[in-house]
Amino acid sequence: MSSYLCVTPKDYSQAISWYRMAADKGNIVAINTLGSLYENGNGVPQDYGEAMAWYRKAADQGSVTAMVGIGSLYANGRGVNKDDSQARLWYQKAANAGDEGAKKALSQSGGK
Repeated sequence: MSSYLCVTPKDYSQAISWYRMAADKGNIVAINTLGSLYENGNGVPQDYGEAMAWYRKAADQGSVTAMVGIGSLYANGRGVNKDDSQARLWYQKAANAGDEGAKKALSQSGGK
């Protein structure tokens, strides 16, 4: 019995189109993923302001990953003025939801 592995090359423009359709329907994973794509410049021009907008939409729906993303943008001054108190606030929200990365970021920044 042989098995076949289907490998599809990355097509960010196609992926972004699908993520936008899902985001328009309120899919929190798609909304957060769009934030990540903009933050990292994958398939779109890197745009921290756009990343923040998508992360805020996802965080408003309870995405812990988006909360960490927002904290990181504030901690590094990407798309926003560097603001350690805002970074800690968002990391704390994520940490309260159990995110280990946020807990680590808080301990490194002097938070609890």
